[in-house]
Amino acid sequence: MRAHQIMAGHVITGGNEASILDSAKLMLDHHISGLAVGDSAGRLVGILSGSDFFRRRGIGTQRPRPPWPWFLLGS
Repeated sequence: MRAHQIMAGHVITGGNEASILDSAKLMLDHHISGLAVGDSAGRLVGILSGSDFFRRRGIGTQRPRPPWPWFLLGS
């Protein structure tokens, strides 16, 4: 089997200046698990996948941390 036999023909892309929330919404709206990210010149700069959104401080999904390390180490 070759890649072209299973890949999507229409690629949904996002811009590298888009917020994480906008990128996640775009993926949810189009029911896709990966988003090609391009720069202003249209060059591919990366790929976002669903796993990239787990435990990210910017979108409030970070893992809760116990308070004791801060007590011992300080801020």
